[in-house]
Amino acid sequence: MADNICHNMKRIDLSTDQTEWMEALGLRIKAARLKRNLTQNDVADRAGIGRLAYIALEKGHAGSSLATLIRVIGVFGYNDPLKDILLVDPIGEDLLEFHGRKRAWRDNGLADF
Repeated sequence: MADNICHNMKRIDLSTDQTEWMEALGLRIKAARLKRNLTQNDVADRAGIGRLAYIALEKGHAGSSLATLIRVIGVFGYNDPLKDILLVDPIGEDLLEFHGRKRAWRDNGLADF
């Protein structure tokens, strides 16, 4: 279950399924890099991140940041890769319909998304 992280990255424990998903994502990132004939240094430089941060992402380490992922995917030409995540949330909608809203709405003039 534990995913060992590079020495300067925060240790995050994931379930076996989550670890496998991260490793699969890392393999897809590596495949995208190789299809473009880029080195790990090339991608890291173009993404404006350190080589070790890139390697950790490619290996599927849980401590890799969302910002690192977004920057790397941008190098591959996908400039808005996460725009549709949770755009539609049928599970959340079903739960809201079944249980109703539990938290009070904030009355600070800001939208509650």
